[in-house]
Amino acid sequence: MYLNTQKKKKHIYIPIEVVQREFNHKLLLAIKAALKGYRVYFGTKSGLGKVLETNKNEISQKGILFYKSFALLPNSQFGKLYKLFEHFIVFDEELGPSIKNIDLSIKQRLKINQASIFFVIGKQFKKKIKMLNNEFYKKTKIIVSGWPKFDLFTKKYLKIYQKDIEKIREKYGNFYLFSSNFGFINEKLFKKKIKDLKKIKNKNLKKQNISLIKNGYNDFNNLIFELNNLKNKINSNLIIRPHPADKNHEDWEDKLINNPNIKIKSNNEIIPWIIASKGLLHRGCSTSIDSYLLKKKIFYVLPNRTLKKNEKNLSYNLSLKIKKIETILNGDSKFIPHKKRINSNFIENVKKKNSIDIILNSLNKLKCKTQRPIKMNFFIKAWRKLTFESIYFLLKFKLKKKNPYTQKQVYDFSNYNLKNKISIFSNNKKIKIKYLLHDVVEIEHLSDKY
Repeated sequence: MYLNTQKKKKHIYIPIEVVQREFNHKLLLAIKAALKGYRVYFGTKSGLGKVLETNKNEISQKGILFYKSFALLPNSQFGKLYKLFEHFIVFDEELGPSIKNIDLSIKQRLKINQASIFFVIGKQFKKKIKMLNNEFYKKTKIIVSGWPKFDLFTKKYLKIYQKDIEKIREKYGNFYLFSSNFGFINEKLFKKKIKDLKKIKNKNLKKQNISLIKNGYNDFNNLIFELNNLKNKINSNLIIRPHPADKNHEDWEDKLINNPNIKIKSNNEIIPWIIASKGLLHRGCSTSIDSYLLKKKIFYVLPNRTLKKNEKNLSYNLSLKIKKIETILNGDSKFIPHKKRINSNFIENVKKKNSIDIILNSLNKLKCKTQRPIKMNFFIKAWRKLTFESIYFLLKFKLKKKNPYTQKQVYDFSNYNLKNKISIFSNNKKIKIKYLLHDVVEIEHLSDKY
């Protein structure tokens, strides 16, 4: 017999910034946390932010906020909310082994703050933080945990993608996937960004940032030129996957000449697309690490310029280098097995270690008050649902006409097969899901033990 769900428990709050990239591995984190006795609140940043603002008094100085980045705080509603919690935990998923300039990223993304724990993907980041920001290193507990996303890459958990993989293969047949990460590909936004960067007082920092943005913009235009010259003379299809940071996605559609062999798709998570593909083409994207662990072919598309030393990172070393995409699409290049290997210096959980277990074991050592479940006012819930449906309708109409590849989306978690995914993530049938909003759920394990 289940205990009353009003029982006091420790709370963990897990907001998601980019649902397409974060939903599944953070849901796995939420399920495992619930099995450890936590009551978990899992949702989009805007949805969970609304829940927390509505319940400020109840959550004050209780619970754990598991957040994505210090860098996101200043312009986010969580910039005001994070101080409410008993513990503020950060796992910056942008600090991955494929970033082009680790030193620059650490300097820009780390701040002295109230974080109880700062998780990093591999040992190299902990060493770099000590070297570049010793003050942060001394004041913040840094734990090497690996990446929760890679916990999904087991035969059991990959079942959540099976239907998507089958649909993709049925619709697109044999194809290569190009994963984009150019950044500012829109001319107007590119010029505005450069203008903003020129205001940076630190000359070295300014130079590095401007160089990064310019290279991405020029590389994009050179690739467009190459793809437009392919015409229809290719043997394999190419699916282009715009990166969330490629602003704006419609520039892909506007600049590419219509080619029946080339499609642009940005919907859903990229993992099933990687698995369904013949191999991945990239220019230093973190998806190359995913592809390596999923045992797919990986090709690094070299730009029409000399690569900088910091661009020859793990993603570069794992890949076969090619100068022209056409050589792959026409089958003129044979893939050479990877010589470079990933070790725990890059990713802690690349072998048998489990990232989520490391994270939860660390959280269990924190002293944390218990509390009763959060409630949402019926009228707030109904109004937000109505607003959601109105925005969804308007965006659907607008996107169909003008901008099918924008990042602007609204989410309803009822469309994400939560029950099916939870059954794959855990055989335990006592996991309870309660919707607080259409994009926020409460997850807990109903057990006599807790």
